[in-house]
Formats: sequence, C-alpha cells, structure tokens
Amino acid sequence: MLRLLGRQPSWHHIAILYYLARCTVRHVLKTHLAELDALQHGSGDEQRIDLSIGSARMRSFSSAAMLVKLNQVERKFSSACLSSTDSNATGDCRTQEHMLTEIGRCRAQVERIKDFTMTFFTRWYADWVSKHGGWRSLIEDAEDSELD
Repeated sequence: MLRLLGRQPSWHHIAILYYLARCTVRHVLKTHLAELDALQHGSGDEQRIDLSIGSARMRSFSSAAMLVKLNQVERKFSSACLSSTDSNATGDCRTQEHMLTEIGRCRAQVERIKDFTMTFFTRWYADWVSKHGGWRSLIEDAEDSELD
C-alpha cells in the first residue's frame, strides 16, 4: 500500500485511499442488496421490501442508509422465519434463511474492508510517519494546497 502511495504520500493520496475504501463498501452493499432483491423476487413473498438498485432513490443512498436498509430486511425476515410454523412456509423460511446468510456475508465483507483500512492508517501508515519525523514534520514539509 505504501508503494502504491509513493515514498512520501501526500494528503491527497491519503484522501484517495479513503475514498476508494468508501466506494468499495458502497459497491459491496449495492451488490448484496441486488442479490437479496433477486432472492426475494424468486421466493414469491407478498410482503416484499423494495430493494431495487435500479431506482434513483436507491442509487442515491449512502453506505450508512444502505446498512439501515439491510437492518430492516434482516429484522423482517428474522421475525417472519421465527413466526412461521406452517408446513407451507418452510420453503419461504429456507429462502429467508438464505437471505439472512447473505446479509451476514455482506456485513463480514464490509467489516473486513473497514478493518483493513483502519489497520493501514493506525498501524502501517502511523509507523511510516513516526519513522519520518512524525506528523509535525510531514505537515511542515507539505504544501499548503495539500492540506486544503
């Protein structure tokens, strides 16, 4: 990662890395919401939650809003699966369990991306900064335009 940023990363490079991490999280969430939507359409559930990624409303969602949507879906399907005791509902329950598994997989991927990003900033990059004289020396060496 440090080789990618260069020998002396600027604040601009760091901002790009942070932006790429956020875009990756957003992409993972969109992909999983689209998969959940496809599973939901295949299950024939009458009480569907609108997860269509093609809608302008969904495209404008931030990562935080998508996580809230994921929480709503998880709550809906958890309660529906627990409350269904009919023999006819077992197929729907399996689909809902599969959807809950997908939600868990999505959360794990998002957390992994966040952990890698935080580990980079708190461990590797902080070590690199301390070896090069600390934050104060980097700020003094940086051009004013890099700090804006």
